[in-house]
Amino acid sequence: MAANQAITTQHVPSRQVVLDISYLWAVFARESKNAQYIVHLERLLNKAGETNQRTQIAHNELLKRYNQLDEHHKQLAEQHEHLQETHAESLATRGEIIDKLSDALEAQKLADATIKMLEEEVRMCQRAAYMHDNDMGDENV
Repeated sequence: MAANQAITTQHVPSRQVVLDISYLWAVFARESKNAQYIVHLERLLNKAGETNQRTQIAHNELLKRYNQLDEHHKQLAEQHEHLQETHAESLATRGEIIDKLSDALEAQKLADATIKMLEEEVRMCQRAAYMHDNDMGDENV
């Protein structure tokens, strides 16, 4: 057993060195992977930052366009309201004109009837005058 102990004792420091080197290599490899992972994460973070900046620029542009469209929509709504008011006024004016035309047509019909009546009266007066002249002419003969 002493021989085994001597061998074990002699090999223990080299085993310890091998174990320490293996442990250190594992730590180094793990830290190296962690460093690579950190570098990878930093790249992803930078890309995400760039994407965020582009997204913010696009958002600002879309917000600007939205505000322009909203302003244009408000202007169109105001114009539409004005056109509706103008249309209502136009319809009211049209109604007034139609009423006046109807009144004028009635007045013209009344005037035409009055003219016919007066023409008939003139004819009757002319006949009466003609007959009176004829009667007078017969008396003179």
